[in-house]
Amino acid sequence: MILLKNLYNKVLLKSVNRLSQVNIISLYIIFLISILISSFFFYNSFIFLYPEIIDDKLDIIYKNIPFEYGQVVENLIVNKQYSSIIEAPTGDVEFHLNRLPIVPFIFFLTSLFSSKLYFLIISKNVIFFSILFFVLLHFSKQKNYDFLSFLILNLIFYYNFYNLKIIYNFVYADYITGVLLPILFIISISNFKFKYFYIGSVISILYLSKANMFLLCIVLSFYFLIFEKKKVPIFFTLIAVVGWGFFGYVKTNKFPIGPSVLSTNSHALSISFNKDFHKFYPLISVDYINGCDLAVKDKIKFCKNAPDKINNEWEFYDFYKKQNKEYFKKNKDIIFKDMILKIKTIFFNFYEDGQSYEMNKLPEKNFDIFIFINKLVLIISIIAAFINIIKKKLNISNIKTEIFFFIILFSSLPPYLLGWALNRHLVYLFLISHIYLFVKLKFKQN
Repeated sequence: MILLKNLYNKVLLKSVNRLSQVNIISLYIIFLISILISSFFFYNSFIFLYPEIIDDKLDIIYKNIPFEYGQVVENLIVNKQYSSIIEAPTGDVEFHLNRLPIVPFIFFLTSLFSSKLYFLIISKNVIFFSILFFVLLHFSKQKNYDFLSFLILNLIFYYNFYNLKIIYNFVYADYITGVLLPILFIISISNFKFKYFYIGSVISILYLSKANMFLLCIVLSFYFLIFEKKKVPIFFTLIAVVGWGFFGYVKTNKFPIGPSVLSTNSHALSISFNKDFHKFYPLISVDYINGCDLAVKDKIKFCKNAPDKINNEWEFYDFYKKQNKEYFKKNKDIIFKDMILKIKTIFFNFYEDGQSYEMNKLPEKNFDIFIFINKLVLIISIIAAFINIIKKKLNISNIKTEIFFFIILFSSLPPYLLGWALNRHLVYLFLISHIYLFVKLKFKQN
Protein backbone atom coordinates (compact mmCIF):
# COMPACT_ATOMS: atom_id res chain seq x y z
CA MET A 1 0.00 0.00 0.00
CA ILE A 2 2.81 2.41 0.91
CA LEU A 3 4.57 1.59 -2.36
CA LEU A 4 1.41 2.28 -4.35
CA LYS A 5 0.85 5.51 -2.46
CA ASN A 6 4.39 6.67 -3.20
CA LEU A 7 3.94 5.75 -6.87
CA TYR A 8 0.70 7.70 -6.96
CA ASN A 9 2.27 10.78 -5.37
CA LYS A 10 5.53 10.71 -7.30
CA VAL A 11 4.24 9.78 -10.74
CA LEU A 12 0.53 10.38 -11.17
CA LEU A 13 0.42 13.62 -9.19
CA LYS A 14 3.58 14.93 -10.78
CA SER A 15 3.02 18.08 -12.83
CA VAL A 16 3.15 17.55 -16.60
CA ASN A 17 5.47 20.56 -16.74
CA ARG A 18 8.03 18.58 -14.73
CA LEU A 19 8.14 15.70 -17.21
CA SER A 20 11.50 15.44 -18.94
CA GLN A 21 11.96 15.17 -22.70
CA VAL A 22 12.83 11.50 -22.23
CA ASN A 23 9.61 10.96 -20.24
CA ILE A 24 7.53 12.52 -23.00
CA ILE A 25 9.26 10.56 -25.78
CA SER A 26 8.85 7.32 -23.82
CA LEU A 27 5.20 8.11 -23.22
CA TYR A 28 4.65 8.87 -26.91
CA ILE A 29 6.28 5.57 -27.93
CA ILE A 30 3.95 3.67 -25.57
CA PHE A 31 1.08 5.65 -27.06
CA LEU A 32 2.13 4.71 -30.63
CA ILE A 33 2.39 1.04 -29.70
CA SER A 34 -1.14 1.12 -28.27
CA ILE A 35 -2.40 2.80 -31.47
CA LEU A 36 -0.78 0.12 -33.62
CA ILE A 37 -2.20 -2.75 -31.55
CA SER A 38 -5.70 -1.30 -31.40
CA SER A 39 -5.60 -0.44 -35.14
CA PHE A 40 -4.90 -4.08 -36.01
CA PHE A 41 -7.81 -5.13 -33.79
CA PHE A 42 -10.19 -2.74 -35.54
CA TYR A 43 -8.73 -3.65 -38.92
CA ASN A 44 -9.98 -7.20 -38.46
CA SER A 45 -13.45 -6.01 -37.44
CA PHE A 46 -13.63 -3.67 -40.45
CA ILE A 47 -12.78 -6.54 -42.82
CA PHE A 48 -15.72 -8.40 -41.30
CA LEU A 49 -18.02 -5.38 -41.78
CA TYR A 50 -16.80 -4.47 -45.28
CA PRO A 51 -15.45 -7.71 -46.86
CA GLU A 52 -16.04 -6.33 -50.36
CA ILE A 53 -13.57 -3.49 -49.84
CA ILE A 54 -10.38 -5.58 -50.16
CA ASP A 55 -9.12 -8.23 -52.56
CA ASP A 56 -7.19 -11.45 -51.89
CA LYS A 57 -3.93 -9.48 -51.56
CA LEU A 58 -5.50 -7.18 -48.91
CA ASP A 59 -5.39 -4.23 -51.34
CA ILE A 60 -8.26 -1.76 -51.21
CA ILE A 61 -10.82 -2.10 -54.00
CA TYR A 62 -11.43 1.63 -54.17
CA LYS A 63 -14.60 1.48 -56.25
CA ASN A 64 -16.27 -0.54 -53.45
CA ILE A 65 -15.79 2.12 -50.75
CA PRO A 66 -19.32 2.78 -49.44
CA PHE A 67 -21.31 5.99 -48.90
CA GLU A 68 -20.79 7.10 -52.53
CA TYR A 69 -17.06 7.66 -52.05
CA GLY A 70 -16.03 4.67 -54.20
CA GLN A 71 -16.22 6.16 -57.69
CA VAL A 72 -14.82 9.51 -56.55
CA VAL A 73 -11.79 7.89 -54.89
CA GLU A 74 -11.12 5.44 -57.72
CA ASN A 75 -11.34 8.18 -60.36
CA LEU A 76 -9.06 10.41 -58.30
CA ILE A 77 -6.43 7.67 -57.89
CA VAL A 78 -6.61 6.13 -61.37
CA ASN A 79 -7.44 9.12 -63.60
CA LYS A 80 -6.43 12.03 -61.33
CA GLN A 81 -9.94 13.46 -61.80
CA TYR A 82 -12.37 14.49 -59.08
CA SER A 83 -15.73 13.25 -60.37
CA SER A 84 -18.14 10.32 -60.40
CA ILE A 85 -20.91 9.00 -62.63
CA ILE A 86 -24.39 8.29 -61.31
CA GLU A 87 -25.92 5.67 -63.60
CA ALA A 88 -29.57 6.65 -63.63
CA PRO A 89 -32.39 5.16 -65.72
CA THR A 90 -32.92 8.69 -67.04
CA GLY A 91 -29.31 8.72 -68.26
CA ASP A 92 -25.81 8.80 -66.81
CA VAL A 93 -24.89 12.04 -65.04
CA GLU A 94 -21.37 13.22 -64.21
CA PHE A 95 -21.03 14.67 -60.69
CA HIS A 96 -18.14 16.84 -59.53
CA LEU A 97 -19.80 17.95 -56.28
CA ASN A 98 -21.13 14.66 -54.97
CA ARG A 99 -18.68 14.44 -52.05
CA LEU A 100 -16.48 16.93 -50.22
CA PRO A 101 -12.75 16.38 -50.78
CA ILE A 102 -11.06 15.59 -47.46
CA VAL A 103 -12.01 11.89 -47.20
CA PRO A 104 -11.24 11.14 -50.89
CA PHE A 105 -7.87 12.89 -50.66
CA ILE A 106 -6.93 10.93 -47.54
CA PHE A 107 -7.46 7.78 -49.60
CA PHE A 108 -5.49 9.34 -52.46
CA LEU A 109 -2.52 10.41 -50.31
CA THR A 110 -2.19 7.04 -48.59
CA SER A 111 -2.43 5.28 -51.98
CA LEU A 112 0.80 7.05 -53.01
CA PHE A 113 2.61 4.87 -50.45
CA SER A 114 0.49 1.72 -50.27
CA SER A 115 -2.91 0.42 -51.34
CA LYS A 116 -3.16 -1.92 -48.33
CA LEU A 117 -6.14 -1.31 -46.08
CA TYR A 118 -4.08 -1.82 -42.91
CA PHE A 119 -1.67 0.92 -44.07
CA LEU A 120 -4.56 3.36 -44.52
CA ILE A 121 -6.04 2.61 -41.09
CA ILE A 122 -2.73 2.68 -39.22
CA SER A 123 -1.36 5.81 -40.91
CA LYS A 124 -4.65 7.68 -40.48
CA ASN A 125 -4.89 6.74 -36.81
CA VAL A 126 -1.25 7.53 -36.05
CA ILE A 127 -1.49 10.99 -37.64
CA PHE A 128 -4.85 11.99 -36.15
CA PHE A 129 -4.14 10.65 -32.68
CA SER A 130 -0.60 12.04 -32.61
CA ILE A 131 -2.04 15.51 -33.23
CA LEU A 132 -4.54 14.84 -30.44
CA PHE A 133 -1.78 13.58 -28.11
CA PHE A 134 0.35 16.71 -28.46
CA VAL A 135 -2.62 19.09 -28.29
CA LEU A 136 -3.66 17.46 -24.99
CA LEU A 137 -0.05 17.52 -23.77
CA HIS A 138 0.38 21.25 -24.42
CA PHE A 139 -3.07 22.01 -23.01
CA SER A 140 -2.19 20.08 -19.84
CA LYS A 141 1.12 21.94 -19.56
CA GLN A 142 -0.62 25.28 -19.98
CA LYS A 143 -3.17 24.43 -17.28
CA ASN A 144 -0.40 22.96 -15.09
CA TYR A 145 -2.29 19.67 -14.82
CA ASP A 146 -0.75 16.67 -13.12
CA PHE A 147 0.16 13.54 -15.06
CA LEU A 148 -3.03 11.78 -13.94
CA SER A 149 -5.18 14.56 -15.43
CA PHE A 150 -3.29 14.31 -18.72
CA LEU A 151 -3.94 10.55 -18.79
CA ILE A 152 -7.64 11.08 -18.06
CA LEU A 153 -7.92 13.58 -20.91
CA ASN A 154 -6.43 10.98 -23.24
CA LEU A 155 -8.60 8.18 -21.87
CA ILE A 156 -11.71 10.20 -22.72
CA PHE A 157 -11.03 9.22 -26.34
CA TYR A 158 -10.32 5.54 -25.64
CA TYR A 159 -12.48 4.20 -22.81
CA ASN A 160 -15.78 4.28 -24.71
CA PHE A 161 -15.78 1.49 -27.29
CA TYR A 162 -18.54 3.08 -29.38
CA ASN A 163 -16.67 6.38 -29.81
CA LEU A 164 -13.42 4.58 -30.52
CA LYS A 165 -14.84 2.40 -33.29
CA ILE A 166 -16.25 5.50 -35.01
CA ILE A 167 -13.05 7.55 -34.90
CA TYR A 168 -11.04 4.49 -35.96
CA ASN A 169 -13.30 4.00 -38.97
CA PHE A 170 -12.32 5.11 -42.47
CA VAL A 171 -15.40 4.96 -44.73
CA TYR A 172 -17.25 8.09 -43.55
CA ALA A 173 -16.24 11.57 -42.48
CA ASP A 174 -17.46 11.17 -38.89
CA TYR A 175 -13.99 9.96 -37.90
CA ILE A 176 -12.66 13.39 -38.95
CA THR A 177 -15.25 15.41 -37.01
CA GLY A 178 -14.91 12.98 -34.10
CA VAL A 179 -11.26 13.95 -33.62
CA LEU A 180 -10.93 17.47 -35.05
CA LEU A 181 -13.91 19.11 -33.33
CA PRO A 182 -12.75 18.09 -29.83
CA ILE A 183 -9.28 19.36 -30.81
CA LEU A 184 -10.87 22.62 -31.99
CA PHE A 185 -12.73 22.93 -28.68
CA ILE A 186 -9.54 22.37 -26.66
CA ILE A 187 -7.54 24.91 -28.70
CA SER A 188 -10.39 27.45 -28.45
CA ILE A 189 -10.27 27.40 -24.62
CA SER A 190 -6.46 27.50 -24.53
CA ASN A 191 -3.84 30.21 -24.94
CA PHE A 192 -1.66 28.38 -27.44
CA LYS A 193 0.89 30.27 -29.47
CA PHE A 194 -0.50 30.53 -33.03
CA LYS A 195 -3.88 29.58 -31.54
CA TYR A 196 -5.96 31.26 -34.25
CA PHE A 197 -3.85 29.79 -37.04
CA TYR A 198 -4.60 26.31 -35.68
CA ILE A 199 -8.28 27.17 -35.25
CA GLY A 200 -8.52 28.46 -38.82
CA SER A 201 -6.75 25.38 -40.18
CA VAL A 202 -9.11 23.00 -38.37
CA ILE A 203 -12.22 24.96 -39.41
CA SER A 204 -11.18 24.89 -43.08
CA ILE A 205 -10.65 21.10 -42.93
CA LEU A 206 -14.03 20.61 -41.24
CA TYR A 207 -15.74 22.74 -43.89
CA LEU A 208 -14.31 20.48 -46.60
CA SER A 209 -15.14 17.26 -44.71
CA LYS A 210 -18.90 17.22 -44.14
CA ALA A 211 -21.73 19.30 -45.60
CA ASN A 212 -23.41 19.71 -42.20
CA MET A 213 -20.30 21.50 -40.87
CA PHE A 214 -21.10 24.59 -42.97
CA LEU A 215 -23.15 26.44 -40.33
CA LEU A 216 -20.81 25.51 -37.46
CA CYS A 217 -17.73 26.74 -39.36
CA ILE A 218 -19.39 30.03 -40.33
CA VAL A 219 -20.72 30.75 -36.82
CA LEU A 220 -17.36 29.99 -35.14
CA SER A 221 -15.48 32.13 -37.66
CA PHE A 222 -17.76 35.11 -37.08
CA TYR A 223 -17.54 34.64 -33.30
CA PHE A 224 -13.75 34.99 -33.42
CA LEU A 225 -14.06 37.97 -35.76
CA ILE A 226 -16.70 39.88 -33.79
CA PHE A 227 -15.96 39.01 -30.15
CA GLU A 228 -12.22 38.30 -30.19
CA LYS A 229 -11.32 40.62 -33.10
CA LYS A 230 -9.36 37.85 -34.82
CA LYS A 231 -9.47 37.66 -38.62
CA VAL A 232 -7.37 34.52 -39.14
CA PRO A 233 -10.18 31.93 -38.63
CA ILE A 234 -12.55 33.64 -41.07
CA PHE A 235 -9.68 34.05 -43.54
CA PHE A 236 -9.11 30.29 -43.52
CA THR A 237 -12.86 29.69 -43.79
CA LEU A 238 -13.01 31.97 -46.84
CA ILE A 239 -10.14 30.03 -48.42
CA ALA A 240 -12.15 26.80 -48.01
CA VAL A 241 -15.41 28.39 -49.21
CA VAL A 242 -13.82 30.10 -52.23
CA GLY A 243 -11.59 27.12 -53.06
CA TRP A 244 -14.45 24.62 -53.17
CA GLY A 245 -16.74 27.21 -54.76
CA PHE A 246 -14.22 28.03 -57.50
CA PHE A 247 -13.74 24.32 -58.27
CA GLY A 248 -17.51 23.91 -58.49
CA TYR A 249 -17.91 26.97 -60.68
CA VAL A 250 -15.22 25.85 -63.12
CA LYS A 251 -16.70 22.35 -63.39
CA THR A 252 -20.44 23.14 -63.25
CA ASN A 253 -20.88 26.91 -63.82
CA LYS A 254 -22.39 27.31 -60.37
CA PHE A 255 -20.80 28.34 -57.06
CA PRO A 256 -21.63 25.70 -54.42
CA ILE A 257 -22.27 27.17 -50.98
CA GLY A 258 -24.64 26.70 -48.05
CA PRO A 259 -27.44 24.21 -48.78
CA SER A 260 -25.96 23.64 -52.25
CA VAL A 261 -22.40 22.96 -51.06
CA LEU A 262 -23.03 19.47 -52.48
CA SER A 263 -25.22 18.88 -55.51
CA THR A 264 -26.71 15.82 -53.78
CA ASN A 265 -27.82 17.69 -50.63
CA SER A 266 -31.39 18.14 -51.86
CA HIS A 267 -31.69 14.40 -52.48
CA ALA A 268 -30.42 13.68 -48.95
CA LEU A 269 -33.02 16.10 -47.55
CA SER A 270 -35.78 14.37 -49.53
CA ILE A 271 -35.11 11.18 -47.52
CA SER A 272 -36.07 13.07 -44.36
CA PHE A 273 -38.98 14.81 -46.10
CA ASN A 274 -40.95 11.59 -46.41
CA LYS A 275 -44.19 10.56 -44.68
CA ASP A 276 -42.69 7.16 -43.82
CA PHE A 277 -39.56 8.62 -42.22
CA HIS A 278 -40.78 8.05 -38.64
CA LYS A 279 -41.54 4.39 -39.43
CA PHE A 280 -37.85 3.70 -39.98
CA TYR A 281 -35.89 6.30 -38.01
CA PRO A 282 -33.96 5.87 -35.79
CA LEU A 283 -33.71 2.09 -35.38
CA ILE A 284 -33.79 1.15 -39.10
CA SER A 285 -31.54 2.71 -41.73
CA VAL A 286 -33.42 5.42 -43.64
CA ASP A 287 -31.85 4.06 -46.85
CA TYR A 288 -34.69 1.51 -46.87
CA ILE A 289 -37.44 4.15 -47.13
CA ASN A 290 -39.46 3.89 -50.33
CA GLY A 291 -38.90 7.39 -51.63
CA CYS A 292 -38.09 9.07 -54.90
CA ASP A 293 -34.64 8.19 -56.24
CA LEU A 294 -33.77 9.07 -59.83
CA ALA A 295 -30.73 6.79 -59.67
CA VAL A 296 -32.70 3.64 -58.78
CA LYS A 297 -35.07 2.16 -61.37
CA ASP A 298 -37.45 0.65 -58.80
CA LYS A 299 -37.79 3.97 -56.96
CA ILE A 300 -38.49 6.31 -59.88
CA LYS A 301 -42.18 5.40 -59.49
CA PHE A 302 -42.17 7.33 -56.20
CA CYS A 303 -41.07 10.52 -58.00
CA LYS A 304 -43.64 13.11 -59.00
CA ASN A 305 -43.11 14.45 -62.50
CA ALA A 306 -39.82 12.64 -62.96
CA PRO A 307 -37.91 14.10 -65.94
CA ASP A 308 -37.21 11.94 -68.98
CA LYS A 309 -33.55 12.88 -68.74
CA ILE A 310 -31.23 14.58 -66.24
CA ASN A 311 -28.49 16.47 -68.11
CA ASN A 312 -26.28 17.58 -65.21
CA GLU A 313 -25.93 17.48 -61.45
CA TRP A 314 -27.68 20.81 -60.88
CA GLU A 315 -30.79 19.58 -62.70
CA PHE A 316 -30.60 16.63 -60.29
CA TYR A 317 -30.29 19.07 -57.37
CA ASP A 318 -33.12 21.35 -58.58
CA PHE A 319 -35.52 18.44 -59.10
CA TYR A 320 -35.27 17.39 -55.45
CA LYS A 321 -35.21 21.00 -54.26
CA LYS A 322 -38.59 21.56 -55.93
CA GLN A 323 -39.98 18.34 -54.44
CA ASN A 324 -38.74 19.32 -50.98
CA LYS A 325 -40.40 22.75 -51.21
CA GLU A 326 -43.72 21.17 -52.17
CA TYR A 327 -43.46 18.64 -49.34
CA PHE A 328 -42.65 21.41 -46.84
CA LYS A 329 -45.69 23.48 -47.88
CA LYS A 330 -48.10 20.56 -47.58
CA ASN A 331 -46.66 18.69 -44.57
CA LYS A 332 -45.46 21.20 -41.97
CA ASP A 333 -47.19 19.21 -39.22
CA ILE A 334 -45.38 15.98 -40.18
CA ILE A 335 -42.05 17.80 -40.43
CA PHE A 336 -42.60 19.29 -36.95
CA LYS A 337 -43.43 15.86 -35.47
CA ASP A 338 -40.36 14.36 -37.15
CA MET A 339 -38.22 17.14 -35.66
CA ILE A 340 -39.52 16.27 -32.19
CA LEU A 341 -38.61 12.64 -32.92
CA LYS A 342 -35.10 13.71 -33.97
CA ILE A 343 -34.62 15.74 -30.76
CA LYS A 344 -35.73 12.75 -28.67
CA THR A 345 -33.38 10.53 -30.66
CA ILE A 346 -30.37 12.84 -30.31
CA PHE A 347 -30.67 13.05 -26.53
CA PHE A 348 -32.60 9.98 -25.39
CA ASN A 349 -32.15 7.10 -27.84
CA PHE A 350 -29.85 4.61 -26.10
CA TYR A 351 -30.34 1.84 -28.65
CA GLU A 352 -28.46 0.64 -31.71
CA ASP A 353 -29.66 2.68 -34.68
CA GLY A 354 -29.53 2.46 -38.47
CA GLN A 355 -30.14 -1.31 -38.52
CA SER A 356 -30.80 -3.42 -41.61
CA TYR A 357 -34.43 -3.72 -42.63
CA GLU A 358 -36.29 -7.02 -42.71
CA MET A 359 -39.81 -7.16 -44.14
CA ASN A 360 -42.60 -7.76 -41.59
CA LYS A 361 -40.11 -7.85 -38.73
CA LEU A 362 -39.73 -5.26 -36.00
CA PRO A 363 -36.19 -3.97 -35.44
CA GLU A 364 -34.36 -5.17 -32.38
CA LYS A 365 -34.00 -2.71 -29.50
CA ASN A 366 -30.41 -3.36 -28.50
CA PHE A 367 -29.50 -1.22 -25.51
CA ASP A 368 -25.94 0.11 -25.80
CA ILE A 369 -24.30 1.02 -22.48
CA PHE A 370 -21.65 3.12 -24.23
CA ILE A 371 -24.26 5.23 -26.01
CA PHE A 372 -26.13 5.60 -22.72
CA ILE A 373 -22.96 6.90 -21.02
CA ASN A 374 -22.36 9.28 -23.93
CA LYS A 375 -25.81 10.82 -23.76
CA LEU A 376 -25.85 10.97 -19.99
CA VAL A 377 -22.60 12.96 -20.07
CA LEU A 378 -23.99 15.17 -22.86
CA ILE A 379 -27.14 16.01 -20.88
CA ILE A 380 -25.21 16.62 -17.64
CA SER A 381 -22.80 18.90 -19.53
CA ILE A 382 -25.64 20.97 -21.00
CA ILE A 383 -27.25 21.40 -17.57
CA ALA A 384 -23.89 22.25 -15.96
CA ALA A 385 -23.08 24.78 -18.69
CA PHE A 386 -26.46 26.53 -18.29
CA ILE A 387 -26.02 26.69 -14.51
CA ASN A 388 -22.53 28.11 -14.89
CA ILE A 389 -23.73 30.80 -17.31
CA ILE A 390 -26.44 31.86 -14.86
CA LYS A 391 -23.95 31.94 -11.97
CA LYS A 392 -21.50 34.08 -13.97
CA LYS A 393 -24.33 36.46 -14.94
CA LEU A 394 -23.56 36.29 -18.67
CA ASN A 395 -20.10 37.77 -18.19
CA ILE A 396 -18.57 36.77 -21.54
CA SER A 397 -14.98 36.77 -20.30
CA ASN A 398 -15.89 34.21 -17.60
CA ILE A 399 -18.03 31.88 -19.72
CA LYS A 400 -15.93 31.40 -22.86
CA THR A 401 -15.77 27.64 -22.35
CA GLU A 402 -19.57 27.52 -22.19
CA ILE A 403 -19.85 29.79 -25.24
CA PHE A 404 -17.71 27.47 -27.38
CA PHE A 405 -19.57 24.44 -26.05
CA PHE A 406 -22.97 25.89 -26.98
CA ILE A 407 -21.82 27.28 -30.34
CA ILE A 408 -20.73 23.78 -31.36
CA LEU A 409 -23.89 22.20 -29.93
CA PHE A 410 -26.48 24.62 -31.31
CA SER A 411 -24.74 25.05 -34.68
CA SER A 412 -24.83 21.28 -35.06
CA LEU A 413 -28.55 20.88 -34.41
CA PRO A 414 -30.24 22.60 -37.43
CA PRO A 415 -28.74 20.25 -40.07
CA TYR A 416 -29.68 17.26 -37.91
CA LEU A 417 -33.23 18.50 -37.31
CA LEU A 418 -33.81 19.07 -41.02
CA GLY A 419 -32.01 15.88 -42.01
CA TRP A 420 -31.34 13.28 -39.34
CA ALA A 421 -28.69 12.24 -36.84
CA LEU A 422 -27.45 8.78 -35.96
CA ASN A 423 -25.28 8.17 -32.91
CA ARG A 424 -22.12 8.07 -35.02
CA HIS A 425 -22.84 11.62 -36.21
CA LEU A 426 -22.82 12.83 -32.59
CA VAL A 427 -19.52 11.37 -31.41
CA TYR A 428 -17.77 14.77 -31.46
CA LEU A 429 -20.51 16.19 -29.19
CA PHE A 430 -20.10 13.26 -26.79
CA LEU A 431 -16.33 13.77 -26.59
CA ILE A 432 -16.57 17.55 -26.21
CA SER A 433 -19.09 17.02 -23.38
CA HIS A 434 -16.61 14.76 -21.60
CA ILE A 435 -13.85 17.34 -22.01
CA TYR A 436 -16.09 20.18 -20.83
CA LEU A 437 -17.07 18.35 -17.63
CA PHE A 438 -13.48 17.39 -16.91
CA VAL A 439 -12.19 20.94 -17.40
CA LYS A 440 -14.92 22.33 -15.15
CA LEU A 441 -14.24 19.77 -12.41
CA LYS A 442 -10.51 20.55 -12.54
CA PHE A 443 -11.28 24.28 -12.32
CA LYS A 444 -13.37 23.73 -9.19
CA GLN A 445 -10.60 21.65 -7.60
CA ASN A 446 -8.12 24.42 -8.20
